[in-house]
Formats: sequence, structure tokens, C-alpha cells
Amino acid sequence: MLNFKQGQPTVDQVYNAIYQDGLDCQKRIITFTGGHFLDDKYNPSADLDIMRCLVDTMNRFDLNIYLVKMVCDSTSSTCDYEILVQPDSHSEFIKENCPSKEKFTEAEFWEVYFWGYNNIIEATPFEFGFESNSEFSQCFPIGDLEIETKWTDEGAIIRIEDTSDKKYVLGGIWDHNRDEIQGMFRRCEIELLIQAGTTFKLIVKVFVKPIGDLAGMPWREKMHYAGLLWSKFIQSQGFIKMALQDLNNSSEEINNGKT
Repeated sequence: MLNFKQGQPTVDQVYNAIYQDGLDCQKRIITFTGGHFLDDKYNPSADLDIMRCLVDTMNRFDLNIYLVKMVCDSTSSTCDYEILVQPDSHSEFIKENCPSKEKFTEAEFWEVYFWGYNNIIEATPFEFGFESNSEFSQCFPIGDLEIETKWTDEGAIIRIEDTSDKKYVLGGIWDHNRDEIQGMFRRCEIELLIQAGTTFKLIVKVFVKPIGDLAGMPWREKMHYAGLLWSKFIQSQGFIKMALQDLNNSSEEINNGKT
């Protein structure tokens, strides 16, 4: 199959070549013209380095993918071409071991849109390949608390967990800021895990849909969801920092009053 695009090559072209139009093909040729194209301007997946890495990675599964740049001269009726990536003579894995479209989409979401666009990691997306049992998440420790966001087949969540020995920090924040937390996560399901009468874990269901539902969606949709999840994560992080400071100040005032 031949997938042609003006401008920079995109991850959507690879997805189409493997899981859609090129599903049953023996050879997959992804071509692009390079240069500036309006639709590529805000698309983080329209990146030649990402595409080189991705095509190399997917060719490990005997998918026979070529990444080709077309060079056209306006004064001529013919085009020249340059093969940038091509399959090795021997693949590392068989085609049946190729990641599912859901696993591909999960890696794309995190590595290109969530981490890549926000410059969280320095590695090129897809540089480390695909692992069938890999899990993606963003975790941030704040004092005695840990905040994590992840999106799996069970939906997207934000988890706030008390990591202190006595497990009293999160419970204090919940007791003092319940209305504010519920307002921040309006229309989201909030689950509290309580042990020995103390709240030690809070889980917010941000999206109900499984991450696999993003498979085949336009890049703007994936970008939209990455922005929403990132916004909720950063909002939670900022709130917890202030709530911890307020809790510490209250404790200091109580201790000073006792002395």
C-alpha cells in the first residue's frame, strides 16, 4: 500500500498502514513531501525524527514499512525520491507479535501527546519499542503524598495516596477541603479508600472511556484529551501543594498554642 501526504510525515500514516488500509498488505510505503504544511503546525506527531524511530520500531515486527521523501521539481513533470527508512533483511519478531492497535494508541498518547508535547521526557517517542506488559503513567511525589495519573482500559484516573507511616495527611486534607475537591472534580467519580477510619487513598475517574477508544481518532482528538488530563493533573498538583502547606500551618499553630 502507498500512503502519501503533503508536508511532514505523521504517526497517523503509520497507524493507517498497519491497522487500517494496509492491514493485509505485504509492503507499506509511507511518503511525504516535507516542507511546511498548515495542518502540521500544531501536530506534535508530524515530526521526522519521531517517524524515523517509529518506522524502525515497527519494522522489528516484519511489517515491511518504507519511509520515503518525495522530491518534486516544479519545472519537471517527474519526482525524485529518497528512502529514509527501510526494513532490515531479517526481522526481530514475527508479524503476529505486532502490538495491538490499542497498545499502539496507548504508547502514542503518552509518548507523543502527553509527555512529548509537554517536554516531560527527552527520549524520542517510540525509541524503546513496545512491551506487551508496559504501563504508562505520570507520577509526582509531594511531601507525604503521591499524585499519579494514568489511562488504561478501565478509564483515566488521578490517584492521590498518603505514603506517610501514620496515614493522616490525606485524611486531614479531605476533611478540611472536601467541598473544594468535589468542586475541582465536578462530574467526576471520586472514590475514597479508608483504612482504620483514616482516608489513605483518593481516586478520581477523569474519563470513563478506555484509552483504546482513541485508536484511529484524528490527532486533534488525542491532543484534546491529553490537554484535559494534563490540566487536571497539574491542577491537582497545585491544589495538594497549597493544601499541604495549610495543613502544616494549622499543625504549627496548634503546637504553638500548646506550648
